Amino acid sequence: MQSVSKSTRTKRISAGVAAACAVALTGGALSAGPVNAQSPSDGARTVTLSKKGVKYMCKATNSVVDQIVGGPQQFLVDGSAKFSGKFKTGTKVTPKGIKLTLILPTKLVKKVRKDLKVKKVKGSADVKFDVKAKPGGITKMPVKGLRSPWRTVPKKGKMRIPTNGKADPYKIKKGTKKLSLLAPKKFKIHANLKPPVLGSVKKTDLKCTFNGKGRKLGSFPL
Repeated sequence: MQSVSKSTRTKRISAGVAAACAVALTGGALSAGPVNAQSPSDGARTVTLSKKGVKYMCKATNSVVDQIVGGPQQFLVDGSAKFSGKFKTGTKVTPKGIKLTLILPTKLVKKVRKDLKVKKVKGSADVKFDVKAKPGGITKMPVKGLRSPWRTVPKKGKMRIPTNGKADPYKIKKGTKKLSLLAPKKFKIHANLKPPVLGSVKKTDLKCTFNGKGRKLGSFPL
């Protein structure tokens, strides 16, 4: 059997150590599977901003529906938004997931079921978040794709209607000291009703106006 010299063994060990160091420094890029694009080395991170129970007073634009339910009604909204980025001035933060849940309180559910005699609803919403910068003021962030399929109105209790949306990246302007995300002051719901109210009213819009104490979902960590 051919013997291996001490110098040869030393070279092999050194090569193995070098390879291991290379794998460690590249975050395992030499192994199978994708490389994490948001590794700590690039400074990127994900932040979730959220707030529950934001109050809105909503009025049906259809006069028949509005009259039957007794005018504007109280709704609640749970909002959550994930953003990814370096959170530094001059860079962009990208919305990764926006979730808005419309909540019909028990009292309103009873009116929808017994007074309107509606058993199922579906619809969409036009929503624009407010991004508040100091200095800089308010920038609107439209949320796209907020839709809900047909959902059964419960016979009692609250009704929750979850939706998911998307928004374009937001660039943090240079000189920004503080940045926060706020629920909208106003938004609109496009509702479809089944069966139709009084046999003919198949849909109505709802104009919703904030009537709570706070709209802030959270602050971005600049």
